[in-house]
Amino acid sequence: MYNEENGLMRLEKADVKAASLMFTRAFYNDPFSLYAFPDIKERNLKLPYMNELSLCYGLRYGLAYTTSERGEGGAIWMPPGKTGMSLFGFLLSGCLNPIIKMGLKTELKMMPLDKFMEEKHKKLAPFPHWYLALLGVEPQFQKQGYASKLLRPMLDKIDSDNMPCFLETDSEKNYLMYQHFGFEIIDEYFLPKAGIRLWAMLRNNK
Repeated sequence: MYNEENGLMRLEKADVKAASLMFTRAFYNDPFSLYAFPDIKERNLKLPYMNELSLCYGLRYGLAYTTSERGEGGAIWMPPGKTGMSLFGFLLSGCLNPIIKMGLKTELKMMPLDKFMEEKHKKLAPFPHWYLALLGVEPQFQKQGYASKLLRPMLDKIDSDNMPCFLETDSEKNYLMYQHFGFEIIDEYFLPKAGIRLWAMLRNNK
């Protein structure tokens, strides 16, 4: 069941499967998806479980929203003090099944990237802040204002709490969009071995 909140629908456990498929379609050709699952058949089978992991974690420790019951898009926000993600945290979130479904090979492949990003995150934002862990919109609904609908209510809340917000993006198109919402690039780097280019961005309440 969805709960309406600030013009958005709050995701619950019953919504995880549908939301994970939405994120899979949104990020199907994303550099992380291509790196994790270069084989198309494997990507079709296992990418939903990777997104399910993020959703389970976000539901337990943060906030997860979708735009409406149609699920045009969604976002996961992690609050101050809970912006880091750990394997133990994933297990506590009830993520054992998607971890198994993804396979040990994928886990071992992605862990060095996660560790590198986590260390970068701590270095670039060593102060209390919100973390936009994931934001995606169904391909058929992109460029129709759904990203804005997902961002504005939470950014207003974060501003009211006088808190900064941090994110990473691997898309030049997306960092231009985030700049429109007040985020500034604070670092640009490549993930070792994967060669994925990331822009780290910070939004301060000014």
